[in-house]
Amino acid sequence: MIWAIQVVRRLLRFAWLAMVLWMGCAAPTVMSPIDRQDPQRFDACADAEGRAAYEQALGKLQAGDDAAAVPLLQTVVARCPEHVQAMAYYQDAAMHVGGGIEAQMRAWYAALADSDESPLPAFAKARLLSSNFARKGAVDDLLRKHPDFAWAWLAQGRLNRGVGRLLDAAESFQRAIARHPKLLAAHVELAECLTELGRTAEAQGAYENYLRAAPNDRATARAYVQLALYRLDQPEAARPWIERLLAEDPLDESVCMDMAACEWRAGRLDEALRGYLDVLQRRPDSARAALNIGYLHFDAFPRDDEQKRRHWPKARAAFQLFQQVVRPVDGYDYFERTLAVPFRLKQIEALLGPTPETVPGIEALR
Repeated sequence: MIWAIQVVRRLLRFAWLAMVLWMGCAAPTVMSPIDRQDPQRFDACADAEGRAAYEQALGKLQAGDDAAAVPLLQTVVARCPEHVQAMAYYQDAAMHVGGGIEAQMRAWYAALADSDESPLPAFAKARLLSSNFARKGAVDDLLRKHPDFAWAWLAQGRLNRGVGRLLDAAESFQRAIARHPKLLAAHVELAECLTELGRTAEAQGAYENYLRAAPNDRATARAYVQLALYRLDQPEAARPWIERLLAEDPLDESVCMDMAACEWRAGRLDEALRGYLDVLQRRPDSARAALNIGYLHFDAFPRDDEQKRRHWPKARAAFQLFQQVVRPVDGYDYFERTLAVPFRLKQIEALLGPTPETVPGIEALR
């Protein structure tokens, strides 16, 4: 289901201020007219009681307690009836809880009167349709009536992306941003979509736009690092985010590897070697760390035969360790284990002689 609980978790990163629909009213709340010049009308809630209940609900959602969040969210409907994000939180949390809670939520939206002046009723109902095809049709109809409703463009982009129509998805996300530049979800979705399309330079700008507003989003910061470091070869663009991630968790192995790679790509080979060795010291079975150490000693450090005689024994030891500990998980691992590393070991043997049978320890890699 396209709006399953994973989406709830992700939506938490994009909240500004929000309320949710209240089940305690006898009839659905009447929506006020849309203000096309102020998309933030659908982001904010001026009611103090509503904001307080929302903050409590967010805490429950972040703790994974959707059942406890639902009644909190239900208390705010009359105060913030047009808050889009709140509507999404309520629907997704209720569907995750299921049973009577979900049935009650669905009954509420089924009874919600359609409106020619507000997109909220139609949008809320579209999210609850049973198939992506039906949702897509409903969202398209909504956009014909309310072409300035940024959230419908965002939804259309997600639906297109979900069926592989990436060009259409990117256009939808761009339309959402044009109508509501502060709609953070659209920025990160656009960045991911452009990355999938191979339009990496454009994706970088979209990631940066998002991260300026949401610098604490660890998952997106890591995605940006992967793009800037490994696909755009911009280590200095990646470095501040790697440092920020390491400040939050100095022992995150993946980020430590990224920092070592950043040093390597910036030409600081000694720092890169130390970084990979630190990872290997903590995780002696880290095959990628051993492999990268091997390539540093094999390709990066040596410039002539004299330097090869100094570094290639360390490269050989690292490659041997890699072959010993690797448990292939993808094509890259299989390629290195079966072709690339054996080929380089033969090159080393041609210069240094037969490979020892005993695999040296980590100290031999320094």
